[in-house]
Amino acid sequence: MKEQIKQIRNQFRNYIINNNLKSCCIGISGGLDSAVNAALLYPVCQELQIPLIGRYIHIESNKECEANTAQSIGLAFCDSFKYINLTNNYNSFITEEVKYEDDINYKIRRGNIKARMRMMYLRDLAHYHSGIMIDNSNKTEYNLGFFTIADGGDYSPLMNYWKTEVYEIANILKEEFSEFQANALQQAINMIPTDGLGISNSDLEQIGAESYEQVDSILREILAWKWLSLEKRGDTYESVWDMRNAFLEEQQMLDTPIEVIIAVTDRHFKSEFKRKQLPIKITRDEIL
Repeated sequence: MKEQIKQIRNQFRNYIINNNLKSCCIGISGGLDSAVNAALLYPVCQELQIPLIGRYIHIESNKECEANTAQSIGLAFCDSFKYINLTNNYNSFITEEVKYEDDINYKIRRGNIKARMRMMYLRDLAHYHSGIMIDNSNKTEYNLGFFTIADGGDYSPLMNYWKTEVYEIANILKEEFSEFQANALQQAINMIPTDGLGISNSDLEQIGAESYEQVDSILREILAWKWLSLEKRGDTYESVWDMRNAFLEEQQMLDTPIEVIIAVTDRHFKSEFKRKQLPIKITRDEIL
């Protein structure tokens, strides 16, 4: 993994130089992924003498522990760090009557607004500083649909790494830095992962799983099965739901509770549309 960390930094360095970028902006949530990205990119930004600009953006439902951890990461790795509160701006969007505030669909809708408001703020900041906005997604979140369409950044260092691997990277990075920086990373490692949108108390609670090791093993199984079914065997399905049912019939994860397999499988297939190249474009041949 140390060699991969080196390559992540090399690729980022080349991207910055080749595109003549002058800054790197990142949302610091208080969670693990943004903390790891800040630690990964910090030495490259120092070398290239461009600012790593971090912002913790509070909107209504964020927890105090998230703000505290974000501040530790921001002070440890960012050239410029600020706490921004957009709660009043967010409340201006809440104009319609709400019948059931504990309804999950209500929370998801509100969460989509929060995610896009944070994106708008960071996107404008990156443009102002002639730089890029960092995407803090990882492979696990991507395959579970834990992202809002059109709210991502320009550059995603961790998109091809599972959540369990992000923890591994974080523990390796601690060895590189000062005690103050390593302690900040440890704070992020210790945090209970959440989506920052107030939808649930933790990501694992929302997924319905016991650990990220469990989640990643199921997702790996799903992706391997999809490759075998779609690419190797050339199977066809009338719908995503038919594909989901076929996977569940063929899966052989005997050491994992079936309810957890179903929960992770459902999240993956229900969010399949989000992983397509949106918006869907109808060709002229399909119309004529």
